[in-house]
Amino acid sequence: MRTSRQLGQVLCVFAALAMAFAFCWIWPDASRRFDLEISDIYTRVLARDGAEGRLAIVDVDEGSLGRVGAWPWPRAVMATLLQTLNQTHEVSVMALDMVFPESKTDDALLAAQLRSPNVISAVVFASADSRANGVLIPPNWPLEGAGPDGAAHPPQARGYLTNHAGLVPTRLGHINPVIDGDGNVRRIQALICREEACYPTLTLAAYLSMTDASQLRIAPGKGVLAPAYVLTAEDAKGQPLLELPLAADFTLVVPYRHQRDAWASVPAADVLERAVSSNVLKGAAVLVGGTAFGLADVIATPLHSVAAGIEPHAETLSALLDGSGAFSYAPRGALLLIALWLAVWAFLLLWQMHRAIAHPLYRMMAPLVWLLLFLPVSFAAGLLLRMSPGFLLPATQTLLFGLFAFALAGSLELYRAARTGRGLFAQFSAYLPARMVAQLAQRQQVNSQIDATRRDVTVMFVDIRGFASMSDTLAPEDIAELLQHFFTELGAVVDAHGGVIDKYIGDAAMALWNAVDDDPHHAQRALAAASDVVRRMADFPSGPWGEKGLRVGVGIETGPVLVGHFGPVQRRTFTALGDSVVLASRYEELSRSLGHTVIVGPGTAAAVSAHGLNLLGEHSVRGHRQPLRLYTIE
Repeated sequence: MRTSRQLGQVLCVFAALAMAFAFCWIWPDASRRFDLEISDIYTRVLARDGAEGRLAIVDVDEGSLGRVGAWPWPRAVMATLLQTLNQTHEVSVMALDMVFPESKTDDALLAAQLRSPNVISAVVFASADSRANGVLIPPNWPLEGAGPDGAAHPPQARGYLTNHAGLVPTRLGHINPVIDGDGNVRRIQALICREEACYPTLTLAAYLSMTDASQLRIAPGKGVLAPAYVLTAEDAKGQPLLELPLAADFTLVVPYRHQRDAWASVPAADVLERAVSSNVLKGAAVLVGGTAFGLADVIATPLHSVAAGIEPHAETLSALLDGSGAFSYAPRGALLLIALWLAVWAFLLLWQMHRAIAHPLYRMMAPLVWLLLFLPVSFAAGLLLRMSPGFLLPATQTLLFGLFAFALAGSLELYRAARTGRGLFAQFSAYLPARMVAQLAQRQQVNSQIDATRRDVTVMFVDIRGFASMSDTLAPEDIAELLQHFFTELGAVVDAHGGVIDKYIGDAAMALWNAVDDDPHHAQRALAAASDVVRRMADFPSGPWGEKGLRVGVGIETGPVLVGHFGPVQRRTFTALGDSVVLASRYEELSRSLGHTVIVGPGTAAAVSAHGLNLLGEHSVRGHRQPLRLYTIE
C-alpha cells in the first residue's frame, strides 16, 4: 500500500512536469502572453526613480507647437534647433526620431546641419511595401557575419522612407518599432537589412558615433547561457567595444529601467528661444522627437499604457551608455535551466509528501504548503536572474507545473482521504474565479484552452455622439454622471429585450443577443432594442451636459462569431470575437456620415428578411474591400 501510494505521487508529479511543457508546446501564443506579463511585472519592480543625467530629450511638445507653430516646422527652424544644440550647448550626439521625405524651402540650411558627424538621421523600413522614398546612404558601420555567406540572417526590408535627396545625412539609423500582440513595445530590431546593407537602430547608431567603432560583427552565441546571437561593435583593429545579446529574431530587449520623470526633457521651443541653461544639455546625448498629441507618436510600454514613442530610444541609449550588462536576454538553454529548476522542486514535493505519508491531514496539506513556497521562491529567483546576469526565463512552465503538481498531487491525496466524487478544484474557490471553478469541477480536469463556441449572434454598438466635445467642457463628476445615466438606460433596454451587455468602452457599449441562451429571434430583439434605445435617448434627462435628449449612434450586425471565455486561467473574460463584432462597430461610426441614428448590416437584414428596414444603398466600410448594403430602421 505504501509503495502504491508513493508510485501514485511520483506519477502525479512527473505528469505535472510533462503537462506544463506540453501546454507551452501546444499553445505557444498563450504561453508567450503569460511570459510577457510576468516579464512586465519584473520590469515594473526593477524600475528606478533616479534621474538619468547623461542624455536628454528635446521634445516637440504641445507647448512648443503653440509657441513655434504647427508641425512640420520650416526647415530654417529645424536647422536653427540643431545648430543651437551643437554650437551653443555642445551636445555629444543628436539622434533625430523623425524623417524629412519632402523637399521644402530652406532645405540647404537643414542639410548643412545634417552633415555634422554627430547628427543621426532616421529611416523607416517596410517589409511588405517595396517603394523607396528618399536617399538611403550606405551603412556607416559595415556588418560582418551576415548575409548568404554568414551564419546570421537579419530581417530584410523591401522599401524604406527617409530624407529626400536634398537632405542626405552623414549617419543613419532605423526607427522601426517592434509591437507585440498586446500592443506593447518591449523590443527593437537591432539591425534591419536591405539587400546586403544592414543598418542599426537609431540609438545604437548614436552610441556608435560616440565611440571609435568602425564595424559591426554578428555571430551565433556559444553555450547554453549565451544569447541566440551576439552583436559586437569593433574598432579599426578588430577590438570589441560593445557586445549586445540578440534574440533569435535579432531583436534587442528594451531595458525599461526609469520612471517617466527620470528623463531630462527640454521643450524644443525653449532651445530655439535660448531659454535652456547651458549645463542641462552640455555634453549630453540628445534625442530629438515629439510627444505632442497631434504627432501621433504614442505607444504602450510595460511601464506605461500611454507613452511617447521616443521612450524606448531613451531607455536603449541609457543602457548602451552603461555597457553590455544592462541588457537582458533569453539564454539558448533557457528551457534546460527551467527543467532543472522544476526537477529540483519536483523531488522536494515528493520528499515533503513522503515525510507526511503517515498523517492524512499532512498529506492533504503538503501540496498546498509546497505551492505556497514554490511560487514566491520561483518568482524571486526569476527576479534575481533578471537583475544579474540579466536572464529572461519563461515563467509559464513554472506556473503551470506548480498548478498542475498541486492539482494532481492534491487531488490524489484528497481522493484517497475522503473517497468522494467531488473534484479537487471545488475546494479551492479562494484561488480561482468561481465560474471557472465550477467548470473545472464538472470536467474534473484543468481546461487551459480557449473556452468558446461558434454561434450566430447579433451585435449592437451604441456610442454617444459629440462626447469628445462634451468632455472638453464638463467636469469629471459631470461626465461620470452622464455615463452612469446612459449606461443605466442602455442596460435596462438591452436586458428587457433579452440581450446582454458585453462591455463598456469609454462612452460606448457593446451588447450581444443569442450569446448565452438560444434565441431564434435574436435579430428581431436587437432591432427592437435599437428602436427602444432611440426613444429612451430622446427622453434623456437634461443636466450639465445639455438639454433633454442625447444623440447616439447605433450599429447592428448579425453573423457567426466565437463566444466564450478567453485569457489565462488567472483572469478570463467573456466576450465575442468575429467579423460581425467589427462590422457593428464600423456601422456605428458610419451613422454620423450617413445621417441616420441606426445603421443595420446585411447579416441582420437577412435574418429578419429586411422587415421594418429601409435600404440605404451600398456603402464602403472601413476594413472591407467591397461595399456593403446597409439599412436603417423605419
